Amino acid sequence: MKKSLFILTMAMVIFMGSMSVVHEASACVGKKIVIGTLVEPEQKLLANLLALMIRERTGTTVEIKIYSNMEELARALKKEKIQVYNEYLIDAVKTLKLDVNDRDASFKELRKIYNRRFNLIWLPPYGFVNSRVDGGSSLGAAPLIAKQTLKLFPALPRLLSKLGGRVGDAQLNALLNEIKQKKISEEDVARDFLKQEKLI
Repeated sequence: MKKSLFILTMAMVIFMGSMSVVHEASACVGKKIVIGTLVEPEQKLLANLLALMIRERTGTTVEIKIYSNMEELARALKKEKIQVYNEYLIDAVKTLKLDVNDRDASFKELRKIYNRRFNLIWLPPYGFVNSRVDGGSSLGAAPLIAKQTLKLFPALPRLLSKLGGRVGDAQLNALLNEIKQKKISEEDVARDFLKQEKLI
């Protein structure tokens, strides 16, 4: 009798365990991350770096949505149509009237304000400080993640933070030259770079 009770108990444990696996697998079905970007090659390159990191490292479906201006992108973010995008530090610093000359202090303050006021998480900047967008000087750019996205993808900040400091001015110029002069797509250029850096 004890033996049959033990077998029955183990059978129930195995059954419940298998049901848990099925539930977790089904919970992942249909999950998607949408990355918002503007039309410039530099912006699309950065968006593809993020998309490929997520897709190749996690298997998550990723879509890149292109917007013609920042106002459209901001509206999409507010309506939760996108979860991740890149922003130039100079734009955020000027908007919030922070100290342009102290990059580190400004970025630290940006993180606090965006987290508290906009529910957005700043990740580490890519590394370059001179952009080909907005006249050249940008203090760099960094990815931002909508805070509610972390409920479904809690490991996303740690994954995308691996891009922090990886794209200096020389690397950015070289990658953009491949896009503009050699007519290679932003996705292919981003993939080659990530492979060279052993990130995918």
